[in-house]
Amino acid sequence: MFKRLDRNIQGVLLSVVFIYLVLSSWVVYRSMESRGTESLQRMSVQYTGQQHQNAELFKRWMEETVQIVVSRDGIRDALSRLPLDDTLQPQLDGLRASNVDMSSLVLYGKQGAVYSSGNITSLMTMDNLAEEPEIARYLASGQDGEWLALSAKSLYYPAGGGDRMSLFHFTRIKDRLGNDLGVLQFETSLPKLLGLFRSEANTIYGGNRPYLITEGGQWLGENGLPADVPEETKQEAARLSGQRAEAELKEGLLLVYALEHSADRIAIVIPDAGMKGELRKLGLILIGVGVAMALLFVWLIRKLSFSLTTPLQALYHKMRTTMKEPEGRSGGPEDREKAMLDEGKG
Repeated sequence: MFKRLDRNIQGVLLSVVFIYLVLSSWVVYRSMESRGTESLQRMSVQYTGQQHQNAELFKRWMEETVQIVVSRDGIRDALSRLPLDDTLQPQLDGLRASNVDMSSLVLYGKQGAVYSSGNITSLMTMDNLAEEPEIARYLASGQDGEWLALSAKSLYYPAGGGDRMSLFHFTRIKDRLGNDLGVLQFETSLPKLLGLFRSEANTIYGGNRPYLITEGGQWLGENGLPADVPEETKQEAARLSGQRAEAELKEGLLLVYALEHSADRIAIVIPDAGMKGELRKLGLILIGVGVAMALLFVWLIRKLSFSLTTPLQALYHKMRTTMKEPEGRSGGPEDREKAMLDEGKG
C-alpha cells in the first residue's frame, strides 16, 4: 500500500515539474526567437537605410561632378554644329582622371557630334542610342537625368563584350530656349554602388547579399552579371513598392529600396542563419538546463516522497502492533469466564 502511495506521490510531482520545465523552456525559446527576429529586422532597416543614404550621396556627387562639363562655355555650341571641337576631349579626360569612379564619359549631340574620353572607341551617334529601349524611354520622358543599368557593348562596344552590366547616367543638355541639344553619358562601377550595401559576415546583418533589380526585372549581382535568385525572392520583390519596403523570406529578410532618378531598385537579402544558429545554441542550453533540473527534481521528489511515506508506514505498523497486544494478554472467552468465577468465590 505504501509503495503504491510512494509511486503516486512521485508520479504527480514529477509530472507537474516536467510540464513546468517543458512549458517554461518553450516560452523562453519562443520569446527569444520573436525578439531576435524583431531585433534583426529593426537593426537591418536602420543599417541598410544608412547605406541607402550613402548610395544616394554617392550618386548625387557624381551627378554634380558632371555638371562641371555641362555648364562650361562652348559645350552647347560644340554639340549644335560640326566640325568637332578638339578642346572637348581633353576636358573629358581631365574630368575622368580627377574622379576614379568615372570609367568613361561621352557627349552626344543631336546634330551628330560625338565627344568621348580617350579610352572609348567604336562610338555610336545619338540616333543609335535611341534604338536602345531604356535610353529611348529616357529621351522621350523629358527628365533631366536618369541612371540606367546597361551593357557597355550596347553603347560603344557593338562588336564584342559580354553580358556584364554597368551603371550609366545620362544628363540632358539644352540650349537657352530649353531645346534639347544632346546628352552627356558617364559610366561608373556597379560593384561600387552595390558594395555600399554590403556588410561583413561577423555582423548581425552577416553576409547580406545586395542586388540591382533593373527596370525589366532582371537581378544583377555585384559583378554585373545576372544573379541566381530564388523564385520566392523575386516574387516578393515584385510585390513590393514604394521608397522602402521589406518582406520576410524563408532564408531571412528582404529589403528593397528605390533609387532616385532611376527606374532600377536595390534589393538586399539579409540571411537569418546567424540568428538561427544562436537560437539553436540557446535551445541546446535550455535542453541541458532542463535535463539537469529534471534530474535534480527527481532526486528531491524521491527524498520528499520517502520522508512522507516512511513515517506513515512506521505509524501504521505501530498501530497494528498496539491493536494486537491487549487481545494476546486477556486470552479467549473461556479464560475470561474462568477469571470471573474465581472472583465470585473470593
